[in-house]
Amino acid sequence: MEPSLKASAIIRLSLEDGPLIQVKGITDAIIIWNRLRTLYEPKGFSSEFLLSKELFSTTLAKQGYSIEGYLTRITRLTSDLAARGLIIPNKVIAAYTLSNLSSEYEYTVAIISQSFRGIPTSQDIDLIELFGQLVDESRRQKGKEPQEVAMASGTKPINATSKKCSFCHKGGHSVEKCWKKHPEQKPQKGQLAKGSGSKQNEEISLNTEEEYALSSFSDYINPST
Repeated sequence: MEPSLKASAIIRLSLEDGPLIQVKGITDAIIIWNRLRTLYEPKGFSSEFLLSKELFSTTLAKQGYSIEGYLTRITRLTSDLAARGLIIPNKVIAAYTLSNLSSEYEYTVAIISQSFRGIPTSQDIDLIELFGQLVDESRRQKGKEPQEVAMASGTKPINATSKKCSFCHKGGHSVEKCWKKHPEQKPQKGQLAKGSGSKQNEEISLNTEEEYALSSFSDYINPST
């Protein structure tokens, strides 16, 4: 089979019923390709319309709350439009980018918007600097998530590996305070002084509860074998 016939056969096998009807009776692969490109490749306003629609529907939420993916998509679409002669001013791109973030960025958006007020009308906005600020804020938010979870649960962040008992091989306490080695140290009901209301008893109670929380957390993440 000559190359053109082979290529046209491969193209036909890849087509659905609609496009296949459009090339019925054509055996030359180049003619088939040009016919399909003329029919289906967006040109002129159609191409610009599709790019604009894609840009206007871009939000941080639709990008899975990935700030990098969100900014990359905006950059790609605005660059494609600029290549077709539709250059969007940086101030418009900046306004669109900031207005389609999530609620976690409200404070950042307010600060950036205030900083833009001092920019002269003749001066443009540096999108690279703006996008860099948003990426930095995204990293800052990701870095504070563990602390926020701990605060929401009413506990302090615990590093279970900071202490490890050499007796039971569990984290969260030292061998001197291991309840398995020293069961007498485990607080019993009524062990603490009652009714005094003194600051010392309050501190003892808090320390005991903290030890209990550490030991319980350790038992959870390091179950006995």
